[in-house]
Amino acid sequence: MKYSLRIAVLIVPVLLLVKLSTAQFSDSIFFEQHKKYESGSLHLGFNGMGYFINQEYFNPMVNSYTMAGYHVSPVLKYQLSDKIQISGGGFLLNSLGRNELTEINPFFQFSYSPFENFTLQFGSIQGGLSHALPEQVFSYSQAITQSNEEGVRALYHNDRLFFDIWLDWRYLTYPKDVETERIFGGYHINWNHAIGKDYKMHYYTQMLAYHNGGQDLAIPHLVQTYLNLVNGFQFIANVNKTLSISNKTFYAQFYNTIPRQNFPYNMGFGLASEMQAKWKFIEGKLGYWYGNRFYNPLGEFQFGSVSQKSNYVLTPYRHVVYTHLKLEDEVYPGFHVGFRTGAYLSKNLNSQDFYIGILMRFNHDFLIKK
Repeated sequence: MKYSLRIAVLIVPVLLLVKLSTAQFSDSIFFEQHKKYESGSLHLGFNGMGYFINQEYFNPMVNSYTMAGYHVSPVLKYQLSDKIQISGGGFLLNSLGRNELTEINPFFQFSYSPFENFTLQFGSIQGGLSHALPEQVFSYSQAITQSNEEGVRALYHNDRLFFDIWLDWRYLTYPKDVETERIFGGYHINWNHAIGKDYKMHYYTQMLAYHNGGQDLAIPHLVQTYLNLVNGFQFIANVNKTLSISNKTFYAQFYNTIPRQNFPYNMGFGLASEMQAKWKFIEGKLGYWYGNRFYNPLGEFQFGSVSQKSNYVLTPYRHVVYTHLKLEDEVYPGFHVGFRTGAYLSKNLNSQDFYIGILMRFNHDFLIKK
């Protein structure tokens, strides 16, 4: 029965993609867009997200567990001028079934827009899946459990160019601390141009860096710095007003910049090709991944050669067919509801893994005064 269910969850999204005549697969429900207001106005913003994602993973490369909970962030936003916005409030993350809050932090953001389409953010930044990294290097679970990024971000976006560079300081150390500092950062540059009226081509380059280190700590730790670099292109065709299809192909590289004896690989790579389709509020994706000694510390471990469970569980070569299906819509202004399912077929591990998720997001601003 369990085997039949796993096969069904894998096949159904594939059939729907075919029915849609297999487009960018959107993850906007996971994050809040930055908004500018009338100069001198004060707003109360409330951003919240509830999630239930059941991961039925059976292969030795990844942990299987359920993520269930919600995070909320009430924030006061003051538009000091056309270029400056100051926000302050709180961020709370609660996992269902726990007797205490998983995370509670202050929220502060200084946002400066010196010219049109460019924004510099300091403090709490809009991050997560808004960086638009592939799941091979940045997973959905990262977007949920580490959704409150703190650091600095520079963002530029117009009809032709998307530029995002950021630094998320996850843990800052002081002398004699017992934990290491943890820093996550990178960039994403995406340039597109139209080919006629209904076709568009995207070219993009991305880099993600993850650093574990620190100086003068109470306990000696090995310094670690891992890089994932991605280069690719995407062709999008608008079939009509409601249906679009696309093909996305990219190459991902892994570098271990500080080689050491107790880590198996210093370099690796992966190749991916995806068919994507969007029809109204339904989106689907079908892809194939080949990995060769690829390590992704913040990515979905379904694609990695090093196990999430142990550095000593290794699969140098990965062949993964994966599919995602989502139905997400704005049912009321500011209130989004979504259903997601997906599957991973790891041929060389003889494993069929799947997940099912329900997502709800409320994001609304209330004007207090002009």
